[in-house]
Order: sequence, then structure tokens, then C-alpha cells
Amino acid sequence: MTTNEITTFTGTSATLFSICQSLFDTVLLHSSKDDSLWNHRQESFRKLSMLEFLVPSLFTPKPYDIDEERLEDGRYRRQVIRKLKAPRPGKWSRQFLHIDQSRMEDETYRSEMATVLAYRFMLFLTPLSDEMHVVLPLIKMSVEEIEYALDVLALNTLDSVNLAKLLLTRLANKLIDKNPTFIKVESELKAEMKAIGEELRASMKEIADKHRAEFGATLDGILSEVRRSADETIAGIKERMSESAKRTQAVLDEEALYQAENGDLQAAFVRDVKAREAKGDKPWLRH
Repeated sequence: MTTNEITTFTGTSATLFSICQSLFDTVLLHSSKDDSLWNHRQESFRKLSMLEFLVPSLFTPKPYDIDEERLEDGRYRRQVIRKLKAPRPGKWSRQFLHIDQSRMEDETYRSEMATVLAYRFMLFLTPLSDEMHVVLPLIKMSVEEIEYALDVLALNTLDSVNLAKLLLTRLANKLIDKNPTFIKVESELKAEMKAIGEELRASMKEIADKHRAEFGATLDGILSEVRRSADETIAGIKERMSESAKRTQAVLDEEALYQAENGDLQAAFVRDVKAREAKGDKPWLRH
């Protein structure tokens, strides 16, 4: 919004503008009591560009001074072209309104800020719809509801129709939540669901216990078979180890006997020759 684009509200819009002034006055005073709430509310204003303004730029650019008689000079023309292409400040400057939290107890200052916020807010709502279901919720809007709208609505969705729809939906939800019939039905449903939940948990526990018992019996059978197979395998290994030990011992005994009998090499040679002679084998006579 530029400062020379001032909108004058009339009729219902003027009434709503006056209501919004009072609402924003209360919003500012309420949020100023808490730093986190104040920061949150200022952020919601910034989100909706309610603190942003376009004002005439204070910088006056220096006018171009072009010597027409020198335009035939190519070098001079290039200098002029570079000047013309160079960026220049615009006519408008973007400014952001700062609202001083520490001055919210000043009614005059707070009222001025509330008027600015109400004006910017009204620009989103105009042109105002003539439909009663749109106008009435806006005229009856409370501080809590306008704070809710500031938090929920976005810049591209904030208009009179969407705001009225949001407020009516919120009101309907609150009425339903407080409706005695709804509360009674909800209470009965909760009790019924609780009973169903307990029954379901009991059934699930019974099924789980049954499956655990079946699994335990199956597991016991598997473990018994594994233990039997392991015992048989171990017994077979022990038996083979015992036979192997006996064979090894027999070899060792035979080797010990051989070593005992053949400890004297000469005696062993004599015994070997005599054994051959006894068999009729006389190798020294083979010529």
C-alpha cells in the first residue's frame, strides 16, 4: 500500500473498521504483557504484511546532463549509455512500521497503532460482501477470534468470505463440543469403547496364552530331540576316541617292544642273519 492510496470506509465497512480498531487495541495490550506472545503476534502481523508500507523515496536522483553537441563522439555516447543503464533508486521506498512494546500502556500511542493495524486488516476484507452470513460473523468478532484468524489465515486467503467461513466453522465446533446431546453420546461411546477395549484385550490375552503354551510344548519337544541327538553324537565320538586311543597304545607298545629287542644293533644283525639261515636264505653264497 502506498501512502497516497487512502481508502475511506463507509456503511458496514466503516462499522467494521471501528470494531477492528477496538479489537486490535486489546490485542496489542494483551500481547504486550508477555514477550513470547508479543513476538508471536508481531510475526503474525508481518506474515500478513500489515506492518509494511510503500512511501515516496527520500532520495532525489541527480538529473542526467547530456551534451547534445557531443553525441557525435562515439566515446561520449558510450559514456551516456552506461549512465542510462546504471541502476537508479525507485520512486518508492519500502518501510516497516515498528510497534514499541514498552509504550503499550500509553493509550494514545496504542490507539494510533491499533488504527493502522485495523486499516491494513480492512484492506484485506474489502470490498465487503453484503451477504448476512458473511457480515454477521465479522461484526460479532471477538478478540480471541481475531487472534485465531491472524494465526490461521495466510496472505492469499485473507478476505471477508474466508474469514467469515473460518469463524463460523470455529463457532460450530465449539457449539458441538458444548452440546448436551453430543456430550452424552460421546460419553456413552467412550464407555462402550472402553468395554470393547477391555473385552478385546482379554481375548487377545487368551489367544496369546494359548499360542505361548502351544509354542512351549513344541519347543520342549524340539529341545528333547536335540538333546537326544546330541547325546548320541557325543557317545559315538567317545567310542571312536576310545578305539583310536587303544590302537594308538598298541602301536606305542609294539614300538617300545621293538626298541627293547633291537636296542643293540649288532645283536639285531646276528638275529636277522640266523633267522634267514633258518629259512635257508644265504645271501653270501649268491655268486
